[in-house]
Amino acid sequence: MGERMRAMVVCGSPRKGNSELVALKAKELLEEKGVETELVLLREKNIRPWHEGHENTKDDMPGLLEIFEKADAYLFVSPTYYGMPPGILKNFIDRTDIFFGQQEKFHRKVASVVAIGASPLGGGIEHNSECLRLFFRMLGVRNLDSLYLQGKDNAEEILEDKNVKEKLPVLLEHLVNAAGRF
Repeated sequence: MGERMRAMVVCGSPRKGNSELVALKAKELLEEKGVETELVLLREKNIRPWHEGHENTKDDMPGLLEIFEKADAYLFVSPTYYGMPPGILKNFIDRTDIFFGQQEKFHRKVASVVAIGASPLGGGIEHNSECLRLFFRMLGVRNLDSLYLQGKDNAEEILEDKNVKEKLPVLLEHLVNAAGRF
């Protein structure tokens, strides 16, 4: 790549907590690697649901779509709500529909997912991750790693989790290396 790599870190949580802290940590780690990183906290954005004629909706999606289109790599950090991403993240995904059928724009881009749930496995966390991975596949984005984390009642404790300390940096290293290859 001739120019600096760009990553978009999307925190799909409607509240401050585990997901946001992990997303902030990911942004910090990516920037330490020299990656231009845009952190999007969906809880701070006005994203209207998809509807006929949504292209003319006055909300934050046009700016987010521009960031999305320019990114070389994506990291989606999502809490698990009934085995799925929360509604605010689903609204974001639905509104990227303008890119469906344009796989040539995205086939050189890469994505990873961090799914956070009340229990690490068996509580729907895998389905949440697979929902996000399917979204990327449909766009033509290359799926890389998924990391499953167990949420903490005291959100700050998640940064002390062994998987955050050891596996998140590896996941981000893979993301950066893969983006550099394509």
